[in-house]
Amino acid sequence: MKVLVFSDVHRDKNTLLGILNHHQDAEYKISLGDTELKSKFLEAHEIIAIKGNYPFDAGIANEHHMKLFGYAFWFVHGHKHNVRSGIERLYEQAMDKHVNVVLYGHTHVADCKVIKNIVIANPGAVNKPRMQTEASYLLLHFEEGKIIMAWHHAKTHELLNEYIHS
Repeated sequence: MKVLVFSDVHRDKNTLLGILNHHQDAEYKISLGDTELKSKFLEAHEIIAIKGNYPFDAGIANEHHMKLFGYAFWFVHGHKHNVRSGIERLYEQAMDKHVNVVLYGHTHVADCKVIKNIVIANPGAVNKPRMQTEASYLLLHFEEGKIIMAWHHAKTHELLNEYIHS
């Protein structure tokens, strides 16, 4: 199973279309907010879209829960969890929600931390990355008892970083 996760597209439809075309075999496509694209576009591409902090950002809700390959996922944009100041609130709420993996956006910085076996990761930003990082997105692959998280460059699709959680 392959899951495509991205955040903070900020109207860069061409780059997003390149990512979607490059990963047509993704079983799930998840936006963590701030696409600033129309609902019709997201629906036409079967994107599960979380609302970001832009007032008219299309999305289904402020958060979404999903079971994938035996793991409980929680998707948020992160602005309501003060992620720019750290991920402590996300971790505490993840414990309360009994999830294994939290994916969030908002900071425009690709990141991954594991706290007491809860993975908290950010795919980075498709558009306008911060802190001298590359524009990026995240691919999740599942193998028996493992999640392989691979960050890719938003335009070249080159592998930037990888984390394997078992």
